[in-house]
Amino acid sequence: MSRSDSYRGKLTICDEILIIIRRTSSLIRSGCDTWEIIGELKAESVIFSEIPGELSPDADINELLLRSVENSVTDSEAKTLLIRYCKELGTSDYDGQMAMLSSLTELAAELRERRSAEYAKYGRLYRAAGILFGLMAGIAII
Repeated sequence: MSRSDSYRGKLTICDEILIIIRRTSSLIRSGCDTWEIIGELKAESVIFSEIPGELSPDADINELLLRSVENSVTDSEAKTLLIRYCKELGTSDYDGQMAMLSSLTELAAELRERRSAEYAKYGRLYRAAGILFGLMAGIAII
């Protein structure tokens, strides 16, 4: 069952990445600066919850984001997407940011499709195997 939960966790991370990217895109369109985006992400996402409450103006935002991703995400492909997001956030003009977010959305959607297929395939397998082994152990005890 725990193996099945690990596949569900990978799918959940992909969903959260898509939410982060879409939320960032809408915040950029509404004219928010990088500090406001970080505040929103910190409040909404478990991935960025390690960012300190009070940020000093001279703090390196991208480094704080990277450190938070390194500590909270274990899936290597999801981590790669988030690291790219963290490195590029706030480093270009409006059009550059929107292009970056668009490409990340496509990559995250592809990753989510793969994770969804893996969860559908292996999640069911591991759940069924867990139940069967549980029944087998129960019969062996009797």
